[in-house]
Amino acid sequence: MAVKTKATKQQEKEKNYRSRYDANRGCYREDETHYIYQEWVKIGKKKGFYRNTTFTVGEGDVTLELLDYLQASDNGEAQDQEDEVRYREKLAESLPTYVKSREEELCSDEKEHISPMLKAFNEKVRPHLSEEQMNLIYVRYGMNLSLEEIAAMLPPGKDGKPKTHQAVSSRLNKIIAKVKKYMAEE
Repeated sequence: MAVKTKATKQQEKEKNYRSRYDANRGCYREDETHYIYQEWVKIGKKKGFYRNTTFTVGEGDVTLELLDYLQASDNGEAQDQEDEVRYREKLAESLPTYVKSREEELCSDEKEHISPMLKAFNEKVRPHLSEEQMNLIYVRYGMNLSLEEIAAMLPPGKDGKPKTHQAVSSRLNKIIAKVKKYMAEE
């Protein structure tokens, strides 16, 4: 059994990435001297058909350089995909195994990414706030709504009158006082 050198393996790998016939590609290099070019011929608004044209070296002004240019321009997207696969393979070979992939980073425990201030808030203040108060904090500071917009969203009071922005402001001031009280404790 013959032992393949690293250079031979690399040449075989590179050969696999060169342009070749693929049923999913309309334009391809059939062999060294023939290039198949597929174009869409439109008939009406939504109808048409594909027409195949074969360029052969020596017919007219067709040269090998022209075939190389057609191959590079028509199959640029396919080549880009193949280059991306090759890049990822080389990157995987060169990176240490302890590095997390992008998917692993996204799926990792989110608690690692929480800021110390948010941790302190969740531990000290959040147990003392109701769900309604947390929602009000989110609407005001997360969604960045004005006091008037928040008041318009709230249901009317017991007397049937709509809530005012002063009432919303008063609620927020009480929540802020709680935050100051519990965050100051250490």
